[in-house]
Amino acid sequence: MKLAIVTGHFSPEVGYQEVCLARAYARLGHEVHVFTSTAVSPNTRGVVKQDYAPGTARDERYGYRVTRLPYRLSFGVNVVSPGLRAAVLAFRPDITIIIGLAKLFPAALLCDELRLHSRLIALFGDAREYAQRGSLAARVRTFLQQLLFIAMKRRLYRRAVRFCDRLVLNHAETLDLYLEQLRPRDRARFDEIVLPLTLGFDPDEFFFDTKDRDATRTKFRIAPQDVVLVTATRVMRGKGLEGIITRVSALARAGLPIRYLIVGFLEDAYAGELRALIAAQPDPGRFIGLPFQDHEAIRRIYCAGDVGIWIKAAISIQEAMGTGLPVVLEDKPVVRHLVRDGENGWFFRPGGLEVRIGDAAGALVAMPPEQRSAARITRAESNRQMLSYDMIAARIVAGLASRQV
Repeated sequence: MKLAIVTGHFSPEVGYQEVCLARAYARLGHEVHVFTSTAVSPNTRGVVKQDYAPGTARDERYGYRVTRLPYRLSFGVNVVSPGLRAAVLAFRPDITIIIGLAKLFPAALLCDELRLHSRLIALFGDAREYAQRGSLAARVRTFLQQLLFIAMKRRLYRRAVRFCDRLVLNHAETLDLYLEQLRPRDRARFDEIVLPLTLGFDPDEFFFDTKDRDATRTKFRIAPQDVVLVTATRVMRGKGLEGIITRVSALARAGLPIRYLIVGFLEDAYAGELRALIAAQPDPGRFIGLPFQDHEAIRRIYCAGDVGIWIKAAISIQEAMGTGLPVVLEDKPVVRHLVRDGENGWFFRPGGLEVRIGDAAGALVAMPPEQRSAARITRAESNRQMLSYDMIAARIVAGLASRQV
């Protein structure tokens, strides 16, 4: 089938959902064309420094095409580009997948003209977790965005129910947030077309390899018995990293052979503050801080680790799970669907982080290195069945036939 993926931002260097789906559908044999803007999302500005060039290009590895349209307006994550509807109609897709409707970019596609020829699917990932409230400036910005776009967002979400053949929800919490936008008369149609799924990982990029585990642990001088905690995220205020650092120090003083590897330091003032906190710990050598890494380097680090830990929801959680890394997460709606407690990870409640890390690390200390690797292989396969984007991509379009004659 011919599949159009429409998203306001598209950054292969980072690899969010839109990128992973483009690759997955190409692997599954579909003709894929991504329609996006030349803008760089504020969420990736630390990695991608300047806007993309306009025009159409082909991804050499996967074969999908990307058309980037110059934007007329860009405010925060919101972006508007003229000419999108004409470009998509010219491609004549069998299925059109809209990602990030609230960013305004795909809004012009909720129309009868496109729906006559293409099945429409929209993906939503709303979660209260994502509202930026870590500083006064962030709170003010979030408040202004809510004031400016709440009416537009409600209108778009209602139009999506009218025009789309399927609404895919990335989180359990998204359901409640979407329902807040609807009128009672929209509910029956919504229930017919809603499909709860999840974010996932690219199986080409995230998998477990024992040799990579051994080589990376040797590179960082990690002893076989050491339990390595890993967090990969954009290192920013509000991610809860300070609390993890102090708790790792406390557990180390209690005798656990534990280390903590953080990936994602940016070149900013906060990175300096966090490095200073690490240097002030009783044993700074237990901590490894690295700048942003490409996916291959991050995968090797995940392979070398023993436990992933995140306070805030992030796509890197699913990517780590692709390597079979068990994860420690705060028990909250946005991630509750990811973990079977005690099997592929553990949840903690507020105030229980140190105990949960200690429990996880203690269990692994008693496990021989070869047994740790064997458990990773089994866990990686189980997670793949649930979280691989190849599986998720197939579920998104399952049962939707083309409208084209």
